[in-house]
Amino acid sequence: MTPKDKIATMLEMQADVNKKLDTNYTGESQLFRSLWTYCAKILLDMAGHVYETREDFVTEINTHLFNLWITMLCIELTYNEPKADYLSSFDIDLDVQDTDADLFDRIEIMAEMALKYDITGAFIWFLKMLKHPDIAMTIDDLYVLYAGNYAFEVFKFERESAYREIWRDGRTGDEHLKEVVEAHRNSDDFMADVYADLVERYKVAA
Repeated sequence: MTPKDKIATMLEMQADVNKKLDTNYTGESQLFRSLWTYCAKILLDMAGHVYETREDFVTEINTHLFNLWITMLCIELTYNEPKADYLSSFDIDLDVQDTDADLFDRIEIMAEMALKYDITGAFIWFLKMLKHPDIAMTIDDLYVLYAGNYAFEVFKFERESAYREIWRDGRTGDEHLKEVVEAHRNSDDFMADVYADLVERYKVAA
């Protein structure tokens, strides 16, 4: 799939998650407030924290970016009702790295777009931000992370109240998911393989 195909697929997956969870957002301010709050948290963490290793920094900021991405998908689905050709209007090359702007500037512009309730602008600036060399995440990485979490949400939803967050081996489902995602990262049928692996692990460990 092309990068834009992967983004469109993530929008479809988020729509399915929202439906399963019966998500009902009652005001646009709720979602946009989450968007600029995440931007502010990234800036605060980057400016006010000294990380022991670059890996620690990457892990922290990627967690923020993932939460930011889910929020933007929800806003898109709630207010813009994106169609199949929605992404064709995005004037951005998702395959080319761009180093012109300071990372702090990019995040501040994201926050500004959120304060203006401009989700399309925020969406584009987020994708531009991923292309910055200080961000160790590509569209492919974002897709793998998101699709893995989607498979996990489906897995948990099907078990409803019977699902146990702490598995019998003393580890959490999130810990197992991280290993499963890495094991199947290059799989041709990524989500199906992640789901199947989680099922097998749960039988043994939960």
